[in-house]
Amino acid sequence: MKWTIVPPALMLGGVVLIIIGFVWPRAVGNAGWNEQQAQRRSTAGADVHRLQYEHAFATEPEEDTGGYGRGVGRLDDNKQVSVDRIKAELDRAHEEWDRAEAELNWARARRSVPAFLFWFLGVVCCALGVLGYFVLRMEWVQQYIDV
Repeated sequence: MKWTIVPPALMLGGVVLIIIGFVWPRAVGNAGWNEQQAQRRSTAGADVHRLQYEHAFATEPEEDTGGYGRGVGRLDDNKQVSVDRIKAELDRAHEEWDRAEAELNWARARRSVPAFLFWFLGVVCCALGVLGYFVLRMEWVQQYIDV
């Protein structure tokens, strides 16, 4: 066997694997993440944002507002808002947000792990190809193999 073909083949294969590693996330697209999950994440984020303001609004003391009664709250027809109810809704919204965020992170990781493996294997193949090229040029190796 002609060993001189192995290093260039390894280098070429490594370059191809590196290119596949960079193209993989774009080629796979949004596999694992659909429109319904995106809508649920968006809604959960809006709920968290809204409930944080409502909680801050309901717990703000009246004397800090210049007498406008912001501490009374704006829900339930200007009656005293149950801070516990808002806090429970806020906790539920945070849980929903965390769940949706975890799903998004899983979908992103699902795309990036194979891409990293392709990239890593490509770099290893290229390095082995370069190493093989220089090893095959050494005189003491040439006397043992048919170069």
